[in-house]
Amino acid sequence: MQDYPKAFRNLKGYEREIALLTLELYEAVSATLKDLIVDDSKALKQAQSKLMKEYNKALKSTDFVNKFKASTVKVIVDSSYIRSNLGANKQVWGNYLWDKSLFPDKIKLSTRIRNNSVKIMRDQRKVLNTVLKEGRTVSKIVGNIGDDTLKGFTRELPKYIDELKAVKIAGDKIKPKHLNAVKAQAKKIKTAGLRADYLRLIDAIELDKNVDKATYYAMERRTKYYASRVARSETIRTMAVEDTHEALKNEDTQLVKNITQGSNPCAFCEATENLGFVPVDNATISTHHPHCSCRPEFKRTLKRPKKWSNETFMSRQQTEVNKINARNERQGKPKTYIKPYAPTNLRNTDPMNDWEEFKGK
Repeated sequence: MQDYPKAFRNLKGYEREIALLTLELYEAVSATLKDLIVDDSKALKQAQSKLMKEYNKALKSTDFVNKFKASTVKVIVDSSYIRSNLGANKQVWGNYLWDKSLFPDKIKLSTRIRNNSVKIMRDQRKVLNTVLKEGRTVSKIVGNIGDDTLKGFTRELPKYIDELKAVKIAGDKIKPKHLNAVKAQAKKIKTAGLRADYLRLIDAIELDKNVDKATYYAMERRTKYYASRVARSETIRTMAVEDTHEALKNEDTQLVKNITQGSNPCAFCEATENLGFVPVDNATISTHHPHCSCRPEFKRTLKRPKKWSNETFMSRQQTEVNKINARNERQGKPKTYIKPYAPTNLRNTDPMNDWEEFKGK
C-alpha cells in the first residue's frame, strides 16, 4: 500500500512552491502595475494593454509555466513511485504518467496540466487588470483630495471617506484601520497647512502596500486553486490506481472499501465509505471528485462474494448519501450534490493494464 501521509506532506510542499513561483511572477510585474495606477496619462485600456505585455514578459523571464508543469508532475511521481512494485526507475514511471489518463474522462495528464496552466494565466491576467482598474479608482479619489486643497476644500472630507469605503482592491475593501487613519489625519487639518495635511491622506490609505498585498494574495489564491485541484486529484488517483493494480494481481483479492482521509470528508465520500466492503467485480475507486483524498482498502478471501448489480450499488450509495445529507443539514454542515455513478469491474478496467508493456520498451 502507498504512503498517503507522505503524499499529503509532498502536496503541502508543492503548494508552498507554487506560492513562491507566483510571488516571483508578481514581483516581476508589480512595478509596472503600480506605475500605471498612478499614471493617468494613458486611458485604462491602453494601460491594461501595457500591463499585459509586461505580464507576458514576466511569464518568460520567470519561466512560470514550465516550472509549474515540472512541479506538478514531480509531486505526483514522487508520491506514487514505489520501485519494488513498479520494477522501473522514476523517469520511466514519470514518462508513463505524463501521457496517460487514469480517469474515466480519458484526459491525459499532460493535457490536464496544460489546460490548468491556461486557466491559471487567464485568472492571473484578470486579477492584474482588475487591480489596475480598482487601484486607479483609489488614486483618483486621492487625487481629488489633493485637487480640493487648491480650491479651498470644496467638498466635505466625509464624502471622500465614503468613497474610499466603497473601493475594492482585488476583491478586498479598503480596511477600516486605513479609513480610521484618514479620519485621524483629517482631525489635524489646519487652514494654513491644508494642502500638506491633505497630502498625508495618500500615505494614510497606503495604496502601494494594499496593491502589493492584495494583488499577490489574489493571484496566489487563484493559482493554488487550479494547481492544487489537479495535483491532489492526480496524485491520490495515481496512488489508488497503482494500489488497485497491485492488489488485484492476487485472485483472492475480492473486496474493496472506500476509506476517507482527513478531518472533514465530504458527504459523498463518507457515504461511499459507509457501504463497507464491496465486491471488486462491481465497485468504484477513489478519487470521486476534484480534491478527493479517499483511498481504497482491499480484502482477500477464499470465498467468491456475489457481484452487486449497478442498481444495487447505486441504490445503496444513494441511501447512504441521503442519511449523511440529512445529518449534515441538522448540524449546519455542507450537503453533497454528487450523484451516484455506475460502478465497474475493477479487474477488467485496470488503467495500468499496459504498464508491463510500456516499461519493457
